[in-house]
Amino acid sequence: MHYTGRQLAERPEECASVLETLYIYMGTTRDLYRHPVSRFKGNLPELANHETIDEMFAYFAEVDEDGTEWAKCCEQLFKYFSALTGHKLTKMADVRRAIVEESLQDKVST
Repeated sequence: MHYTGRQLAERPEECASVLETLYIYMGTTRDLYRHPVSRFKGNLPELANHETIDEMFAYFAEVDEDGTEWAKCCEQLFKYFSALTGHKLTKMADVRRAIVEESLQDKVST
């Protein structure tokens, strides 16, 4: 959050990119409990036989049988990204709407 906040303070025009990244990371439900880096680099042969944060997430998925804790995580992420981007984000539809708003602002300012 620190680095994203710093990035947006220095380059507010990158807000749409930040929102798009959030959408990619949270937009798929088939891999709820995967670290964002693992979504893109998880199959690298260099990572074979190494412990990863995904093992912790796998345990989290086992103990969070009803999804209550995952919902709390999402709520907190939306809260953080709302503060960072200035958009009210409470669900994925809000993220999509914010991406569109940012894209429209980019077109108007160019």
